[in-house]
Amino acid sequence: PAHAVFILATTEPQKLPATILSRCQRFDFKRIPARLIEERLSLMCQDMGAAYEKEALELIARSAEGGMRDAWSIMDMCLSYAQEEDSGLTEATAAFCLSFARR
Repeated sequence: PAHAVFILATTEPQKLPATILSRCQRFDFKRIPARLIEERLSLMCQDMGAAYEKEALELIARSAEGGMRDAWSIMDMCLSYAQEEDSGLTEATAAFCLSFARR
């Protein structure tokens, strides 16, 4: 039907037949630069009224390796821990939480 939209996602488009590729719109996604992730995390912290150190957000942004969803998850974990410790999001808190996330 005309209202149906099919989304084909692959990490190996070169393996798709030419007949399929010729009928598709192609969107190549790239990793988000750490600087942009850091800016977005900063806005989120400000919106939540959470205290943070710039260095903590830099560490989280680098650890997310270009994935905004990963950055949000890491920051959420760090903020939860910081809240338990009754402190803001510090670089030390982020490093501590990341040490567990990497295991």
